[in-house]
Amino acid sequence: MAWQQSYRGTFDEAYLLSKSVEVRKQEFISRISADSYFDYLIYKKQIPIGILILEADSKNVLEIESLYILEAFRNVGAGSAALAFVVKTAEALGKRKISLWTLECNKRARRFYEQNNFVVTGEKRTIYRGDSFTQIKYSRLLSGRVEEK
Repeated sequence: MAWQQSYRGTFDEAYLLSKSVEVRKQEFISRISADSYFDYLIYKKQIPIGILILEADSKNVLEIESLYILEAFRNVGAGSAALAFVVKTAEALGKRKISLWTLECNKRARRFYEQNNFVVTGEKRTIYRGDSFTQIKYSRLLSGRVEEK
């Protein structure tokens, strides 16, 4: 639901509805045995309010695959708390950097990541979600780490 709320008005409604709870559940089940993925539910007082999916995509990078918070719980610190958790997880895994992709047109998400020390890398890609969309890549170097050349 948080994913659908995040993209309502951007993605075509038929596409949003095609990603039902059952479809998302099957995606989760297919990833659960992969060593490189980490799936989390975000809770506030025993109420699930969002989802966080991480991928250890290389020996030095932890990628945020998904971070979605229900609308009713946005702008109250849940996203920032989730990012703090991502930083601790990356450090515990010995990663140098955290990366993510977001829609170029998603100004709210871009502002959130930029306020949390992520910078645009200059990389772009096109995805299809009922139509073509451009994504841009962000990264955040962990404190005390040096970028490899």
